[in-house]
Amino acid sequence: ADKALGRDGNVFLPYWDWTVQQADGLPAVIRERFTGWPDDFWPADLQQHSRTRALKRNTDQGMAAQLRAWQVTQSASDCLLATQHWAHASTQFSGHSSYPSLENPHNDLHVIVGGNGGQMGSVAWAAYDIAFWLHHCNVDRIYASYLKLEADSADEFANFQTDLFKSAYAPFEKADGSKYSSNDTFDTAALGYTYDELFEAPAQNQLREPPTFILFAGVKVSEFESKCYQIHAYVMDAATEDE
Repeated sequence: ADKALGRDGNVFLPYWDWTVQQADGLPAVIRERFTGWPDDFWPADLQQHSRTRALKRNTDQGMAAQLRAWQVTQSASDCLLATQHWAHASTQFSGHSSYPSLENPHNDLHVIVGGNGGQMGSVAWAAYDIAFWLHHCNVDRIYASYLKLEADSADEFANFQTDLFKSAYAPFEKADGSKYSSNDTFDTAALGYTYDELFEAPAQNQLREPPTFILFAGVKVSEFESKCYQIHAYVMDAATEDE
């Protein structure tokens, strides 16, 4: 889009880290500088639509209270503990995981910022609030953090959701004219950007004695799909194994 406007295409979007300084609510730069749209922004047939007359958001006090009450920071941290990509990336399987999905804090922020009737609370209108883009950059940053922790995520996605893995992201095209797909989204550097800082997974309970490991040679968990994610091993006294 930037190149289509005659520029060089070197653009970036900042992220809003809503896990810190929650007492401030919305960042001041958004609250003070982006209070609405230019007068000629909406086409004539939308200028009197209820969603375009004014940009509506929750108050800073309301956002701060809900960010704390809904424990959004904890949810964003805990989603990094999911060991399977499908559990981290989608709420579709929330009943099968011990940890929240990244979609949980993502969805919470939309509701919190939108407040009572604001654009951010509507799927159809959320992207018309600039807070949407800063919020989604932070969600992408959390996802990038997860990919660093779980390097086999692409393999899990490819085996568990094959139909989505290579589906085209129209209208987004590469330099050679081919379409981007999910397969291209597991390395931000390859897409031309990186983050200054990633999230760390929360500390977990420490082992107090060395564990016993059993090696199942040749078993590739990423190829199990949804059929099985547990292998049970039974240890018996060699002297009684024939009883």
